[in-house]
Amino acid sequence: MTAVCLITQEFPPDTAWGGIATYAAHLADGLVRAGCSVTVISRSMSGAESREDRGDLLVWRIPNTVRPSALPNFLARPLAVRRALRTIERPFDVIEYPSWTGEAAFIPRSAARILAVRLVTTVRTAQRYSKTTLKQRAAAPILHRLESVAVRRANVRMSGTDDHARSSAAEFGVPRESIAVVPLGIPLPRERPPSGEPVVLIVGRLEPRKGTEIALRAASLVAAAMPEARFVFAGQVGRDLRGVSYRDLVARDSTLTACVTLLGRVDAASLARLREESGVIVVPSLAESFGLTYLEAMAAGRALVAFDIPAARELLASAGIPLVPPTAEALAGELLDLLSDTARCRRVGEIGRALVRERYSVERMVADTLSAYGAVT
Repeated sequence: MTAVCLITQEFPPDTAWGGIATYAAHLADGLVRAGCSVTVISRSMSGAESREDRGDLLVWRIPNTVRPSALPNFLARPLAVRRALRTIERPFDVIEYPSWTGEAAFIPRSAARILAVRLVTTVRTAQRYSKTTLKQRAAAPILHRLESVAVRRANVRMSGTDDHARSSAAEFGVPRESIAVVPLGIPLPRERPPSGEPVVLIVGRLEPRKGTEIALRAASLVAAAMPEARFVFAGQVGRDLRGVSYRDLVARDSTLTACVTLLGRVDAASLARLREESGVIVVPSLAESFGLTYLEAMAAGRALVAFDIPAARELLASAGIPLVPPTAEALAGELLDLLSDTARCRRVGEIGRALVRERYSVERMVADTLSAYGAVT
């Protein structure tokens, strides 16, 4: 039995279902079904260590520090992971971790035969799309160094798309051929017919990189032509590049106040219900390493509209999923077409669900991941 350790700061249900957390949860379950034993080392949000034994899946949550410390979290976390792994008597066959913030940069090399990194968006990329504080700017070079160490020391490197593999190779100075393209996968939820209501759902943290301003401007344009349309944003409410909260932006605009609902974070059950109740799901991201939200929208059988960025183009364009230029006008035009044509809306939803079933299942992701592990000689 292959012993795999997954390192991830967030692991549901104790944390939010962000992209990395969702990937780790599906991978852990899939690896167990494939006959592996899996240990997840995640972060304890309570400050106390805990272990949850689920048979062949052990979830071990550890605090970043064992006592009050002035050490910043981005340094405390990799040190905490190192301490935890040093207490384990038998090495793992594989330790997999995300590149984000370099939380696995200090892993003892003796802890596993294979170190596998899942390449995701870098801190540098995320900060390009946000208003950073002096503290964040000071930490950025250290975080980049931690990410670089975590990537370079791995003997398995995986990316969700070929485009991201190329950009990661350039970013971290590793050969492109050393990166395997292993697309993500998700389970298919139960199939529910669209409600037919003009409800547009946007899922994910509200921030500039996720195209929130463009989506809000598009909502205003759609509302002017179709007053009955409603836009629901589900995700942590952040700030725009000026540092203004999106709640304040919506509250100041009477058109947006009438057609937009900002829910903030919602749990998994509520999110599933929101997808069922929507007619169209928009993923207005301006930069993605893969974009798990694309798959989640399609798996629900809802029409997906995304911006024409490299990740979306590689994953979706050949299937006929609508991709539009990253402008409010282009997005509003596509949404009005879909909301006015229920038959087309249903067809796009059916195409997306079939695409997930054929290309982006958890079983395929797990098989490709195990193949990448097995390529190490």
